[in-house]
Amino acid sequence: GVPVLGAGPTIDGTAKVGNQLICKVSYSGATGGDVAWLRNGQRIPGTNHETYQVTPADYPGQIMCATEAYNAAGVSAVSFSPPVTVHLGAALRPSVVPYLTGTVRVGRTLTAHHGRWSPAASNYTYQWMSDGRRIPGATQDRYKIREIDQGKTLVLDVEAHLAGYAPGTISIRIAKVRAALHSRL
Repeated sequence: GVPVLGAGPTIDGTAKVGNQLICKVSYSGATGGDVAWLRNGQRIPGTNHETYQVTPADYPGQIMCATEAYNAAGVSAVSFSPPVTVHLGAALRPSVVPYLTGTVRVGRTLTAHHGRWSPAASNYTYQWMSDGRRIPGATQDRYKIREIDQGKTLVLDVEAHLAGYAPGTISIRIAKVRAALHSRL
């Protein structure tokens, strides 16, 4: 007769963006079989292997696998795994840590360099702080140091973003701000 479903299908692995999932199933009497992956009930084109790499397009949503087996007598009915909910991938991590250039002195401008992140970030956000307090409107990669910052410790939070992944954050602590240099002419 046609192949008979033994166990499964089930999905093995953690359903997070960037992770690999495996569709596990067993049939008795099968000489071959087919696998397809579905996102929110719709087939994902080109997914005909027992493994599937979870992508940002899968978040937020649910993934399941569908299987069928065959032999000389015919094809089994299609069987579906229970759906698994896709979660954000791990937070981005810096492979080259963000850094600053410029002189930490009133009137001077500091420039943030976002570094490199893994996986590669698509955009970055910045928040400059003075003695632990957010500086209103200071959300760009450049900051001109103000007189009110003198004697205070500046910190820059750099956040790296990529769809489907938790953001990565690095805080850069900067030395206390020194007074401006004045000409004695």
